[in-house]
Formats: sequence, structure tokens, C-alpha cells
Amino acid sequence: MSDILWKECAEWFLRCDVISTDHPIFEATAEVVVFAQCLRDGVLLCHLLHKIDPKTMDLKNVCLRPHMAQFLCLKNIRYFINCCRAFYDIKEADLFEPLMLYDYTDFGKVLQTLSKLSHSARFTKKQIRGFPANQNHSNVEEESIYRHLEDFAGTVVNTLPSNMKYEFRRSRKSGETAFGTSVENLSLIQNDYASDWDESEEEIYEKLCYVTFRIKSEAPIFPVQPVEKRDYSIRELVETEKNFIEALNLVKRYFVRPLSTMLSEDDKKTIFFGIKEIAEIHIGFHSDLCQACSLGAAIRISDIFLQWKEKFLIYGEYCSNLPKAHSRLDEACLRNEMFSNELTTHEEYSGLEKAYNGMLDVAEYINEVKRDNETIQIINDIQASISDLEMPEGTTLKDYGRLLRDGEIKIKCHDENNRIKPRYIFVFDKVLLMCKSTKKRVSDVIKFMNRLSGTDVEHLPYIHQFVESEQYIFKHSLPLQHYRVEDPPVRKVTALGRESRWTHQFILAHRQSKNAYTLFAKTEEMKKKWIRALYDALDHLEPAEIAPNMEHLFEMNTFEKPQNCIQCSRLLKGVFYQGYKCSKCGLSCHKSCLVLVKKCGTRPPELPPRPLSVSYPSTAVADDFRALSPTLRVMAPGPPLLNNNNNLPESPTKSNYVNLHLEEYPWYGGEMDRDVAASILSSAPNGTFLLRHRPPRTSAALNGDTGYALSLKTGSQVKHMKVCACEDKERGPTSVLYYLSESRRFRSIVELVQWYEDNSLSESFSGLQAVLERPWRRIYPTAIARYDYPAPEPNLLSLKRGDIVIILSKEGDTNGWWKGQIANQAGYFPKHYVREGSFN
Repeated sequence: MSDILWKECAEWFLRCDVISTDHPIFEATAEVVVFAQCLRDGVLLCHLLHKIDPKTMDLKNVCLRPHMAQFLCLKNIRYFINCCRAFYDIKEADLFEPLMLYDYTDFGKVLQTLSKLSHSARFTKKQIRGFPANQNHSNVEEESIYRHLEDFAGTVVNTLPSNMKYEFRRSRKSGETAFGTSVENLSLIQNDYASDWDESEEEIYEKLCYVTFRIKSEAPIFPVQPVEKRDYSIRELVETEKNFIEALNLVKRYFVRPLSTMLSEDDKKTIFFGIKEIAEIHIGFHSDLCQACSLGAAIRISDIFLQWKEKFLIYGEYCSNLPKAHSRLDEACLRNEMFSNELTTHEEYSGLEKAYNGMLDVAEYINEVKRDNETIQIINDIQASISDLEMPEGTTLKDYGRLLRDGEIKIKCHDENNRIKPRYIFVFDKVLLMCKSTKKRVSDVIKFMNRLSGTDVEHLPYIHQFVESEQYIFKHSLPLQHYRVEDPPVRKVTALGRESRWTHQFILAHRQSKNAYTLFAKTEEMKKKWIRALYDALDHLEPAEIAPNMEHLFEMNTFEKPQNCIQCSRLLKGVFYQGYKCSKCGLSCHKSCLVLVKKCGTRPPELPPRPLSVSYPSTAVADDFRALSPTLRVMAPGPPLLNNNNNLPESPTKSNYVNLHLEEYPWYGGEMDRDVAASILSSAPNGTFLLRHRPPRTSAALNGDTGYALSLKTGSQVKHMKVCACEDKERGPTSVLYYLSESRRFRSIVELVQWYEDNSLSESFSGLQAVLERPWRRIYPTAIARYDYPAPEPNLLSLKRGDIVIILSKEGDTNGWWKGQIANQAGYFPKHYVREGSFN
């Protein structure tokens, strides 16, 4: 019985005329999860109510192409539920929760709601038989077949029939909708936020219906002069029909007749299928329209449409034949060498081909502008639904890029108390927003509005759409350029049922190890989608297509005016973040063209005039601020730690997650001797420290010497502490422990530093009441050289592109000069030749 119920529901949708008999859910091999996926985005449910009574469902408030974005799908589903409550008198106890459908957690409850809906007064009035046929059917909620479909939904979606296409069409003028041979359900053939779905049928429909030819005629098309508003609409209808007839005549005159001698009968029948019949139908239809529009006409325009209704069914066969006609035409062109040569050798062929591609480029640009405006509206809706979200002045959420993915996930922050918290996440190109999902209580809002207005507002049209919606409380944001995604292997989960959910984990770690987050997805498939979205975001920020030797500094950019790609000369499409722009030379291009661009040839900025009021430093600056190690030009990590791999935690998802890349920490100084370290820290505040790799010496070969040392500013002195190592006897001879004194040992140098950041060094060094408080690179701001600058005088600092410069002073800022130091050299340099950055 349980397997029959969902099929009865599908047949009920068929009786409601919102799906057709050739839909894949009616195939013998179809399973319940296929039907659940048809309903998952909420679009079909909304069309169901609109079909029964348009007054109860305004399709303008429905996102017809949610692309399985959770925010949009749940919005559609809630709208459907609210309308069921407001207009179809479905009791609260009989309504399903939106996530029961979207997450497949209780499809039985969904079927129960639809069953109650099928027996409601509006459906009964339409004489549409409800389901189930047996009213004594057992409680569907208790049937296990409909519970937890998510356990195998991911495997079924990959085997869906290829003909489950998106074929919903919308009239441009009236806003009315018409269904093709299958249901609108984009989710059945594409992943979340996919952009590569097949649009061939839609493109064919567009070209068929919206390409018109305005041909002047001496005789007036409309028999009477418009007087009322309806007269203008009627004239537009008659003129459109007239133009379409002219277009059909052009096809017959310039294509059908000239090509008749070059094509076989079978080719002509396939390529020009229905053209003659369609032309005859529209000529007759147009003639009747003109008669109905004439003064004193005995027939109405509505009667004309009803009389010709059956004849227009030929478009079903015509549209079905179009792909075959295109294929046959291509084959005929290849077979006919004379025809092919005539096309390519014509003197205007090259110019026309460029013009054709140019117009296609314009069309794609217009379409992308439309899509971007829709995307911006969605982003604005998301921003409006998030409370406590304080944006920087002059910015909105769209300034952080496009929405790549959203949904529920569980998160554990390694800096906090290790609690796993449920969060709703929005992943944009530049930022990840963590929110807490809440929901307005409908009853409380309606009671408040009743008291405020003194009237009953519950049954006002669409009141539930506005008073019930998903709301979010902003909790945290992560700028994605500072993070990397890690997907380490984890131990296999052997728990069954609900215990095995939310265990599919991956890590989002700060590149300078400021913090790390473990994220838990509900299924392995969902985990892969989250990781893919994050990888896409990181790739948008730092495209892999950029060749490092090209010296460009490309960044995502919003172009206020239409801009062409420097490489392919095509338009950068859309209205925001259309492409990339080099901050050095101003070159603009598509992401796909980055790999093809030539080397950046822009000259550096003009040197600023030397400030007269500033006394230039002498080489004695190095005496006041001792030079850094020359290895800081390229931050060398030093020798590899002994047996690094064995120092990893047992599970990277634990709260003691450690990033072992020393060069990414703000306290690491690379290769440096104690004198240089002392000079750096001597003028720094107390508690400032660094970890350095000591230059190779014969003593470095002594047993237990790692070659690393800590230098700490305390009081008026700089203390130097050697990091030692010994064998980890519990884990075997290949494992190493690190220590300052044998009283406490650590499995990695990073853990050693982190411990003494919070705990006194007195346990290892008697009388040293201090902690590692301030990483040295947070005290001194740094910058990266963007251009080469050969210093013409000894009191100026030479720069090479990529140099890390320590900024000592900005006293000459107004004149365009800063004072800095690289390795053993210090001096002034032009500030516009560097890009400032610091460890946060």
C-alpha cells in the first residue's frame, strides 16, 4: 500500500493537468525518490495551486528557477504551505515542515498534506478526484518507505532519465505560463547553482516566437483607428500576426524555393517540416482577426482563438522536429560541396561571420545582465533576511560576489569551547557568512497586526507570505582569501541511522593559523558540494589560470561600463564582477582568458619628488635597527622538522588542530642569528618574540639540536632559548618530541609555541616570569614590493619585485616616501612601489 500511495499522488497531479503522461515518474522503473525530487524545489507545488485558482497563488512571488539553492527552494515551499493554510483550510497539524521535503526527512508527511489538499473544497469544486482512493488508508507518516529518503537520494539522482528536462515557458507580455511535455524541475538534471544546463529548446522557442520582421505596407494593417486602450492591444496583436506571416513568406521565398534543387525530397521534408502548413494557418487566422476587428463585426476575437485552437496543435510536431531539422541541414551542407564552398568563399563571408558573432556576444551580454539583476535581487533578499549584519559604509552584500552555495551545516571552532553548533551558511565569492536560522511565528505576527488594525488580516491575500519567512541572525564572517580548504582522511563511521549523520567533515583553516573550523555535512555528497563551492570561491579570488611569470596583479573587478576582454575582444558580461583587471597595467579580461594574456608591460609609477624637509638616513640606520637576514627576501622555512608527519594529531578534526607550516605564522623569522634577533626585538615592547632557524654550525649536529631557537624581549633584555628534541619512546624511534626543558614536551614546535603563549616560561627557566605575548611581525608592518627600484644613492632602499619590506617609518608619507628595511639594508623607498600588508 505504501508503494501505491506516491503513485496515486502522481496520478492526482496528472488529473490536475500540471504534468503529462510521458513524465518519467510514470515509467515502470520510477521510484519514490524521483517523485520527491520533482517536488523538492517547490515550483511544481506552486503551479498546482495557481492552476486550481490563480487568486490563491501569485507566480510573481515564486522563484521559477531556484537552481536547487536552499534559500530559494525553501522560500517556494513556505509560500505553498502558507497558501494551503490561508486559502485551502488545511489544519496546522496536517501541514509538513519545509525541510521535510527539501531534506527528504519525512516525505510521508508531504504526501499527507497533499492528500488533505486533494480533498479540499476548491479541488472538489473543480471535480478533480483526490487521493488516496481508499479513505481508510493507514497513517502514511508511519510508513518507513517515506522516511529518510536522503539516505539514497544521492545515488538515484545520478541515474535519472535524460529526458527529464526543464521545459517551462513564460509569455513575455501577459506573464501567463504554459507547460511543455514535461514538468519544470531543473533540479533533476543539474547540480546546485549549475550554469551549463541544456538551453537548446528554450533558444529554439525564443528564435521562433520573438524574431520579427517589420515590413512596411501601404495598406493599413489594423482596419480601424484605436480609440480605447483595448484597441491598442488588439492592433498590436494583429500587427504581430502580420509580421509573423511576412517572416514565413521570407522563409519560403529565400530558403525553401532556392534550396529545392539542391536538397533531396527527404531532406526538404525534414528541414522545412510544417512551414507550408503553419503559413496557411496564420494567413487564415490573421484574416479572421481582421474581420473580427472591423466595425459591426458579428464575431468576437475570443471566438477566433477558440475556432483555431485545434489547428495550432501542429506546433507540437513542429517543435519536436526542430533538432532533427537542424541536424539534417548540417549534414546536407557538408554533402553539398558547392554550397559549402559558396558560403565560405563569398567576399562578405568573413565580415558577416564577425558581425554574427558580435550580435551573439551582444545577446549573451543582455541575457547575463538580466541574470545578474535577478541575482542581485536574490542577494538583496538574503541581506534583508539577516539581522545584526553590519555592512561597511557604502557596501552591500553583492559587493562580496555571487552566491555560490547556501544551506545548513554544523561547525566547530577550534578557538572556542569545542562545541558543535548548527549554522546556516552563505558562501559568496569573497566571504562566508555564518548565521543562526530563526523563524517568525505566524500566529504572533497576525495577532499583533489584528490589534494594530482592528480588523482580521489572516485571510487577506498573501498575508502568510509576508509574515512567515526564514530569518537569520548574523554570527560570524570569514574572508575567504585568508583561508584554505582541507579534506583530511577521517576514521570510518560505523554507526547506523541518525547516528551516522553530520559526520562528514572537512576543515577551513586560516592561512596564518589564526584559527580553524571543522565543518560537518549531513552526507558525503553534501560535503563534496560544500568543498566544491569553497574551491570555486578560492579559485575566483586567486585564479589558477594566472601564469606566475606574467607579472600581472589580477583581481575580480566590477566594471561600471561595458568592457571588452583584451584577449578575445568579447564583452565582459553582466553588471557586477564581470571579469578581472590588472592593478598594474589596467588590462581587463575573462577568467578563461587569463592563461592567454601576455606579460605585463606597464612601467612603474612616476617617482615622487624627494621631500626637502626629510633628512635622509645614512647607513647608520642599521645600527639603530639591525638588519634582518637576507633570506627574508624569500621567506625560507628552514630545514624540515624531524618527522613532521608523525607529529600530526591523530585526527585533524580534533580541537588541537595544528598547522605545521611555520612560514605561515606571524612569529616565524626564517634563518636568523641571535644578534639580528636581538636587534629586532631590542626596541620592541616586552613580550615580543620570534622563532628563528639558527644558521648552520658545527654544533648543530649535536644530539637533540633542532636548529631552532626562541628569542623573547623581556625587561631590558632579549632572551634566547634553544628548542631541543628527543625520541618519543611511546610512539617509536621515528617519532620526535620537542622541548625547552625536559619538564614538558610537545609533539610539534607549533604546539610548543602555542603552549607558552598562554603559560609562563618559569617552569622551564627559573625566574623567567613571562609568556610569548606578541609575534614580532604584528609589531612591525610589512609591505611587498610591486616594482623594481634600483636605489641611486646609499641612503635609499633598493627594491626587487616580491621583496618583503619592514616599514620602519612613514614620516615622509605626504611626499610619497616611506622608510623601510630589507635584510641588511635600510633606507627610504617610494611608497607607491609597494603593496602594504600585515599579519592579522
